[in-house]
Formats: sequence, C-alpha cells, structure tokens
Amino acid sequence: MCGIAGYAFAFDATGRPGGRVEEDVLSRMAESLRHRGPDGEGVFAGDGAGLAFRRLAIVDREGGVQPMASADGSLRLVFNGEIYNHRSLRRELEAAGRRFRTSHSDAEALLVGYAEWGLEGVLERLDGMFAFAVLDARARTIAIARDRFGEKPLVYAHTPAAFAFASEPKALRPLDFWSRRIDRDALADYLALQYVPDPLTIHEGLRKLPPAHRGVWSQTDGALRLARYWSPPPPGTRRLEPRAAAEELRARLGRAVESRLESEVPLGVFLSGGIDSSAVAAFAPEAPAFTIRFPQAGFDESAEAARLASALGREHRTVDFPPSPVELLPAMAWHMDEPFADPAVLPLLALSRAARRSITVALGGDGADELFGGYARHRDFAPAPRWARLPRALRLAAGPLLRLLAPVWPLAELGAEANRISLLPLAGRRIEGQCWTSPGDSAALLAERNPRDTRAAVLGARIEGSGFEAHRRLDFAAYLPGALLAKADRASMAAGLELRSPFLDHTLVEFAESLTLSTKFGDPFRPKRLLRDALRGVLPAAVLRRRKRGFEVPVAAWLRGPLRAMAGDLLLDRTARKRGLFNAREVERLLRQHTSGAADRRRPLWLLLQFELWARYGANPPEAR
Repeated sequence: MCGIAGYAFAFDATGRPGGRVEEDVLSRMAESLRHRGPDGEGVFAGDGAGLAFRRLAIVDREGGVQPMASADGSLRLVFNGEIYNHRSLRRELEAAGRRFRTSHSDAEALLVGYAEWGLEGVLERLDGMFAFAVLDARARTIAIARDRFGEKPLVYAHTPAAFAFASEPKALRPLDFWSRRIDRDALADYLALQYVPDPLTIHEGLRKLPPAHRGVWSQTDGALRLARYWSPPPPGTRRLEPRAAAEELRARLGRAVESRLESEVPLGVFLSGGIDSSAVAAFAPEAPAFTIRFPQAGFDESAEAARLASALGREHRTVDFPPSPVELLPAMAWHMDEPFADPAVLPLLALSRAARRSITVALGGDGADELFGGYARHRDFAPAPRWARLPRALRLAAGPLLRLLAPVWPLAELGAEANRISLLPLAGRRIEGQCWTSPGDSAALLAERNPRDTRAAVLGARIEGSGFEAHRRLDFAAYLPGALLAKADRASMAAGLELRSPFLDHTLVEFAESLTLSTKFGDPFRPKRLLRDALRGVLPAAVLRRRKRGFEVPVAAWLRGPLRAMAGDLLLDRTARKRGLFNAREVERLLRQHTSGAADRRRPLWLLLQFELWARYGANPPEAR
C-alpha cells in the first residue's frame, strides 16, 4: 500500500509547458503521504509533468521502486494497492515477448501490461484493489484509474492549463491552481449521509474519481476525459439449486482469501463476533486475529470473537479502546481529510495502530453486508412490496395497531416497519435508511438555504429493481465506497497498515450478483441466507445463528460525557460562528436538548463536531499539534 501524487501543465501554442514542475514541490507532496508509505520515497520531474510516491513495501520489497519507468523510458507509473493476479499477468506478458526487470513486482506487471494492452486492456485484466497514474511522455497524457469498488482513493483537480491527482487531498495543498472553497452541495450531502459522496469532495475545486472509472488528461489540449470501465451485472437472473450455489460461493470465497494472503511482511485478520470477518478468519488459518474491546457494556464483541478464535485454534489478541475518544479525534480529522461522521472510524484507527506493532497487512469483512443483504434495513425492506399491494387506507389504519403490539409481538414490529416503508413514495423508499438526518433537520442546520435536495446523491445511482433489491444495490454503489471503504482505507493507512477485503473479489461479486433473489435470500427473506449456507461446517453453528449487531459506538454517551466540553467549546465559539455555515441558534438548541437528556441529538451533533474538527485540524498533521 502506498501514497501517490503528481501534477502537470498543459502545453501552449509554442509546444512548451505552461509551468515548471519542481522537485521540492513533489517532495512536499510525497512527505504529506508518509503515513501511507513509511518505507521509502520517490519523485520524478519531467517536461511539464511530475510524479510523487511513498511506499509501504509488501510484495517484492527489494524491487518495485516507484515512480517506475518502462524499458524505453516513455512511461512512468505510480501505483497504490495490490494486484492479486500479477503472477498470471506476468506469465501472459512474457509469453507475448515482454521482458521484466524485477523478480515479482505487481507494479511492474501493471506497467508492462499497460504498455502491451493499453489502459482499457490492462484494466479489464486486473484483479485487485488499486489507484494508479501513468505518465506517457510520447502521447503527452496522464492516465488515471481506480479499482472496481473504490477500495483505494484517488482525487484530482484540473483546469484547462493544469492537472493534479493524489491519494489524499492533503498532498495537493502545495499547488495553488485549485479552489479550496467549501462546496455547498457537498456540505448538504454530508449532513444527509455522514460522508461526501463521489464525485464531490468538500472543496469546490477537487473531485473524487469514482470507483470503476478511468480518465486521461491531455497535456496537448488540457482536456480530461473520464469513463466507466466496469459495472456490476444487472439484477440476477441465474437460478441455482441452494446447495450448488452455497458450494460455489464457499469455493470462491476460499480462493479470494487465499489470493489476498500473499505478503512478505506479517499478516493478520481483523475479527469481530459477526459472520463476515469470521468467514475470512476461517479461510486464513495461519493469521492471528485482532479484536477491539470497548469498556462500555453493550458495545463490546471481544468475548464472542475470543470464543470463535479458540474454536478455530487461532491466536487472538484484544485491543482496548481508550476510555475517551478525545485523543483520537484531531488525528482522525487530519487523516480523513474532509468531514466524515461514521464514528466506527475511531475504533478501527485504534485497532490498526495496535495491530501495526506486529503485522503490516490485515484482512477484513467489508462488502459482505452489501452483497448478501446483511443490514436491518434490508430485512425491513423485503416484505414492503407485498404490503404495498394492500389498500392504502387499510395500511394507514394498521400502522397504529401494529406499533401498539410491537413490544410484545416481534412479528408486529417487523410488520409495522414494512408497513411504514410501503407508505413512502418510491423515491423515499430508495433512500430510507441511507440518511442520518431528515431533510428538515438538514435545512434547519444550514445558515443559508440550499436549494439542492440532499437526497439526490443516493438517488442519482439510478439502480433498478424491487424496493429491497434497489436499496441493497444502492448500498453497494454509494454507502460501501463512500463510507465503509473510505473509513477502512484512511484508518488503516493512518497506521501504515494495509487492509484487504476478500468479499470484494470481483469474480465473487459477479457470481453473487448474477443469482436470483430467491437463490440468495429464499422466500420469505432471510438475511445472508446463501452466505450462512456456504459456511456451514466452516464456522460454528452459534456464529451462523448470530444476528448482525453492527460496529456500534457509544456516541450519545460520549456527547454527554467525555466529549461534552469539547463539543460545546468547538461548536459555539467565535471561530465556528464567524464561519457562518450553520445556524448558531439551532446548534445551541441541539446541544441543550442532548446534554440535558431531553432528547437524543447524537446524529446532528456528531455531524457538526466532525465538520468543525476537520475545519480546524484537517490542514495540520498530528505531529504539528
């Protein structure tokens, strides 16, 4: 895992670049990414274009130095990630007459593949997580690309005269040609979703390259041309007998884990008490397991994880979360590099820091919930279309009765939720559960009226299918890359640790998405039915029966306890008021209601606090504070 960056100037009418690339600027860009690559640095300054690189050496530690040049020197590559099929690519390229200078560098397999097949050709062959850029001196272009699911980040800025890219926005701060003004649309989306969805960033002049996209910027005309190179298959039509589907999934998951075990440095597994990380651990028998332990009752899964590790005969280590999150918050604001309000990033950071003392690579379970319908909202959505067939008047009358019976009859609770969802308009069903705040709450928080519908970011995915299937695929397209994978990348790389996700093997994803809903979930709907069936005999029965808890964090208690003073100071002081983005009276009201116990206002307050932490600490590295 690494950090990459670069910038270039377009050529003018005389054939000269419009600016000079400076090695010291490239070095500063690389230095800002040191946490992503503590093992080495490289820069290249060419004719109007330059590249910067920080390396975390995992595969071919002696070779693989970047920026990497092609044999004739016309191409130069900077690459962040892992190519899991690099050995088979190498064999194919050698059979075509290509020669290699390193023994087994996946970066060189990517570069030589680019030279042989071009950008589109190499992308369709890659199996991995990656973000990369190739500077082509002959074509006078910079090609950029990002992996299919967005495991590795890439941001860019461009004008007709200049172009820049980086793993993280902080690397572009030495450059002055992009706007740092806050993007009001991005701010509105952040208040709705707890993250800024691609292609937006919090800055007007900066954009995220979406997952499964590639782009080519031309020094000749200053144009950037973007395109999608891969899409998940449409809603499945392939029907398999349940046992055959389970066996096929088990085999594919085993191969996905095995391909992600290649490493020349120590490797482990991040283990919770749930089925996803447990499945990964079961297929990685030599890897020690690491689990976070919370001091607060009701949020700790370390006992379940320890029992599973014992059943699997696995070495297991627990990491204690600090009594207060105060010490983690400023550092996390810097590493996230834009407002981000998923509180689970904090325990993941603490776990990554502790695990990094003994391992450099970890495997996790990201992606399984989105693939196999693991969230409570997926369960609630499944029966909603059937409820929608009933007369609306009957559903309106049934709602109060079902809610009355819910405390004593679990089926009434499920029915009440399905009934409520069925009464929403189609657009409302598509975003239900995605948003942290209601449209009214978001509007009340903003000091200036924003005409943008903050739900538009998730509705823009335009995913077809039934209410449940549209929602699950929406999670995969928006929530997974925007929140979960961004969190996984930043928190792990903050500690200089690589985190791999076997469930995001693209052949496994394509198989799972090709199956019919009844093959995957049964009828009636059973969350993760296919995955549970595939893991029978692999995991203990108690793990397979366990309901998903989620990576919960005691935010409400924190805001009334160890974070109460910090929240009050940061959200109400002169600096925050002068910024003028939020309605100060509404902020005061939310704080008063929450700290007094009159209402639970954790969500808007956490959103506001994370924004303010980013605004104050996001530009300053932890060691500078």
